[in-house]
Amino acid sequence: MNEAELYGQGVAFPPRISAEGRWQLSTGAENIRDAIKIILLTAPNERILMPNFGCGLHQYLF
Repeated sequence: MNEAELYGQGVAFPPRISAEGRWQLSTGAENIRDAIKIILLTAPNERILMPNFGCGLHQYLF
């Protein structure tokens, strides 16, 4: 099993369009990094259908 199969794939963060005109995907360890960034940088109540998602790290940064 390779890294991409183990960790999966998802839309890259920040979202961007590839040269082919499709959503840029992140795979493997990059996908895990992107998922952690999304959780840490999303404020609670920022996502309409997921009000408890995120940790609000911005309030602790200066």
